[in-house]
Amino acid sequence: MSNYRDTTIDVLRCIALLGIIIVHVRPDIFILQLRNFDVPLMVFCSGVGCHISHKTKINKKSESYINYVKRRLFKLIIPCWIFLIFFHLFYIPLSLHIGEKIDFYNVFERFLLYTDWYVWIIRVFSIIAIISPLVYKFSRKKTISSLLFSFIIILILTEYFASISNKRLWCYLIMNIPYLCFYIWGINADRISQNKYYIIGIITFTIFFLLSVHFYIQEGHFIDSNYYKYPPRIYYISYATFAICILWNSRNKICIYLKKINIDRIVSFIGSHTLWIYYWHIPFVIVLNYYCDIFIIKFCVVFISATFITYIQTILIDKLLLKIQNNTIQKYVKIIFIG
Repeated sequence: MSNYRDTTIDVLRCIALLGIIIVHVRPDIFILQLRNFDVPLMVFCSGVGCHISHKTKINKKSESYINYVKRRLFKLIIPCWIFLIFFHLFYIPLSLHIGEKIDFYNVFERFLLYTDWYVWIIRVFSIIAIISPLVYKFSRKKTISSLLFSFIIILILTEYFASISNKRLWCYLIMNIPYLCFYIWGINADRISQNKYYIIGIITFTIFFLLSVHFYIQEGHFIDSNYYKYPPRIYYISYATFAICILWNSRNKICIYLKKINIDRIVSFIGSHTLWIYYWHIPFVIVLNYYCDIFIIKFCVVFISATFITYIQTILIDKLLLKIQNNTIQKYVKIIFIG
């Protein structure tokens, strides 16, 4: 397999992760709106990564669908379960000690990813992973115009069914369909010219602006698009699409700037280890949101701490891998703890 890695995707993943951490430390409404593209950008980058992976496997024996799904789910779910075990081993005794009631059914739902707690995003990626080989082949054969038309129809239907009360249908279908659109877009990102990205960006920003004016007139104050994230609806999607278009067209310039100020390697590390940084930020967010109200302090402590722990984790795992003789065990340890 090729060792090629597109560092511009790592940069975009880093930006997405920063946005996700920002919202969890409860910023003011301006910052909250500014970063309202993070999860769609992360899913979009996964689609781009999927296409790059397919390109590097040309002329090589293709992986069976079952093996692909097993590998992807193993990479997503096993690290999640390991984190949840460690988290609850500390969190439950602490909560019981201070007199807080624990709903063990909710804890069980987190392991099933049947939750709106922090790990809901793993459910989205897992469902996308299951259908990824199917949508890849299908979408690459379709014209961009037909894909765009399909997205519009799908998003209109999602808008209509957004308030559905069936939790299972909501979790496993309604919530995931818009993100699947961002994933398919990422798969086909290379087929759209830079000028068309600017046109799409202008159109989607106009939709966002008109809807924001509509909600302002209706409510008497600005409504940030995060309110329309569960599931993603047109107000949220329009802003996220605009932001992704701008960032995608600017990604090379961003990389050049990061290299100029000598933080490109740090950003690349963050972008290539987003999963564990995301997991480690969760306990810090929970604690700091309880004890601190200053956004910038919370953000810096959470982000730096989670990144530092992940960095130490990668060093320790690299040393452990040197002592493991079995190649299969080596591979699985690396997949789980490094990615």
